[in-house]
Amino acid sequence: LPGEDIDDWEARLRAFVETEIVPGMRAIASQAGVTVERIACVPPLRREPDGPAEALARRLTGDNTSQAVVYGTEAGQFQDAGLSAIVCGPGSIDQAHQPDEFIEVAHLAQGADFIQNLIKDLSR
Repeated sequence: LPGEDIDDWEARLRAFVETEIVPGMRAIASQAGVTVERIACVPPLRREPDGPAEALARRLTGDNTSQAVVYGTEAGQFQDAGLSAIVCGPGSIDQAHQPDEFIEVAHLAQGADFIQNLIKDLSR
């Protein structure tokens, strides 16, 4: 999450594994152990009050609400590279990334309109 440090979380996990998990395993098999390996790190998307990406999306959609998502995206990586970033897309997160997920046709049309408006705006 924004404001949290992945290295701190990893250290806490390693300490938990070594003090709470490994001793019980070694009581059964002395050679038992756990390897903790970080294979990916997705930096959080930080809020950008008055950020250019958010301002552009608001201008194109007329939507002035802010929402948060509870999944990782590449947006935090773009921010870390110095770019303004938001997460947006067609449909509702309530129907996404689960069995029987779907996007309503009307939402696809709104997404297409957004892209067309974005192209027009950037062409000026």
